[in-house]
Amino acid sequence: MLRGFREAGWDTTMVLKKSWWELFRASESSRWIDACIPWASYDSTEKYKLGKYFTQASTTFFQNLCAACSGSIGIDPRGDIRAVLLLRAAGCRQVMTLSHYLGSTLRVPAGAGFIVPADQELRRWEQNIAFATALGVQAGGMPALRRFGTWQPSDGCPRLGLVPTVTWAGKEWPSGHWRGLSNSLRKGGCSVVGLCGPGQSGDAHRQLGDGVEIIECRNLDSWAARLLSLSCVVACDTGPMHLANTLGVPTVALYGVGKLPLWAPSGRAARILEHQGYAGYSPCQPTEASIDFARELMARITVEEVLGAVKSLQH
Repeated sequence: MLRGFREAGWDTTMVLKKSWWELFRASESSRWIDACIPWASYDSTEKYKLGKYFTQASTTFFQNLCAACSGSIGIDPRGDIRAVLLLRAAGCRQVMTLSHYLGSTLRVPAGAGFIVPADQELRRWEQNIAFATALGVQAGGMPALRRFGTWQPSDGCPRLGLVPTVTWAGKEWPSGHWRGLSNSLRKGGCSVVGLCGPGQSGDAHRQLGDGVEIIECRNLDSWAARLLSLSCVVACDTGPMHLANTLGVPTVALYGVGKLPLWAPSGRAARILEHQGYAGYSPCQPTEASIDFARELMARITVEEVLGAVKSLQH
């Protein structure tokens, strides 16, 4: 979507956390505003504390947003009525949003703005492109992050990367499965390394066990460099998995209750393993109440299935 707007000559401003700006750094024609939105917190106890909305950081953010939004078109790609109201308050002359809150059946009020239909059969990036199309801008093709380099297959010993850490407990693949996968790969002559984010090495070691080197990736550049050095990546539905897929690294993605195909990776170098078709499955949100069910669903993915997916990517 952003690439389409840039190529069409549109002036764009991204509103996102500073830590994510590295993903869009190649777009020099775009500006960005460091988002300070309390309801975006991963900590559910902090989302709606009234005091969070009246800090100096929040005030500065809103002032910057007003300066950028005055008379512009605002796009809320998540179908979040809170974001719609924020964009309106900041001075957008028009606000575009999805017909439903992303990945759910929660409908956005018809009068909220220009409504773009939420298509349950589209991946997230494909849904984003629908906003550009609605504005008469041509955009398409799987996103890529070429500035980090291009993945090339290795002629030597296959080097597999395992990313066992997750942001929600319901996405965890059982540690016994991870260890069984690691042992099988090494017995088959593969080199295996575990990757994780800052401060996650303990969790990664707990999942993968002894004998697997654990590497902490400190930032986006570090993640990209490590992922591009691998023959294949096995990961749950997490940011590193999507980054590997976007970089063109062969990727095996493990899914429990994650909404599909919304959050699915793309391309011929991706394999998706899930058991959402079994009789006891029902869609659910990633909440504390659904952790046990989600873990049980993840446990249905077998080591043999993952080994088969890895093998299919090596040919």
